[in-house]
Amino acid sequence: MTPFTFMNTTSLRTRAPFLALAATVTLTVLASLSHYADRQVQAEQFAQATPSAPTQVVVVTGKRSING
Repeated sequence: MTPFTFMNTTSLRTRAPFLALAATVTLTVLASLSHYADRQVQAEQFAQATPSAPTQVVVVTGKRSING
């Protein structure tokens, strides 16, 4: 019996539930990862939107004079 003989004798009725189970598990894992990533992105966006300290801007005008 070769490995391909097993696949040929397996009916669609046997393989369909395993395909559905694999698809369900895959989609569940992807959905949970997406939900986890969304929460991290929202937290990062909130942290960037609220400044933690006021920004100070220093503007220097004038020129140095050379003595000598």
